[in-house]
Amino acid sequence: MSTSTKVLDYVAQPNAYTCQSACIAKVLGTTDVEGIRAALEAIGTPGSPDTMAQYLKPRVKSYKFLISGSLEDAKAALDEGCVIITHGWFTGSGHVITLTGYEPDPATLSYRFIVDDPWMEFSFPDADYIPNSSGDNVRYSSYGIYAYCVASSSLDRAAQIYDQGRLLSSEKGAWLHLIKN
Repeated sequence: MSTSTKVLDYVAQPNAYTCQSACIAKVLGTTDVEGIRAALEAIGTPGSPDTMAQYLKPRVKSYKFLISGSLEDAKAALDEGCVIITHGWFTGSGHVITLTGYEPDPATLSYRFIVDDPWMEFSFPDADYIPNSSGDNVRYSSYGIYAYCVASSSLDRAAQIYDQGRLLSSEKGAWLHLIKN
């Protein structure tokens, strides 16, 4: 079991297109979301994992990118003290969140991830964000992270996988930025 390792307290995204910039700001210990967004745009497409990698690698103590990681990979990296930036299909165009730890999930007898979601808290049963909520230090079920970050390629498909109750912790499919700072 991993405990949550905060690099910086929660950093919210100021608009609908800066999720990756807010996650990077959190990991780097800054609140300059717009400055990071401009730097990402200068490199390439801000939401591209390659663009994010180019920006992150020279700015952190340790960096590794898995183009197709599993939840087991994520848990192992969290156990090693990493913070993880990952992509999921929480919106039609996708969304980026930060995994900071994991713990037992008494509701499912499995595990859940400790997440900073820069937009707000996501409701997996509703396949939508909870209005006026905070994504600071929220708990996302392993079933939800599996469906939305590993096993799907769209919001609709992610919701279907979640509703089926599938969880294959060793399945590869998530891109994971593994960061120590």
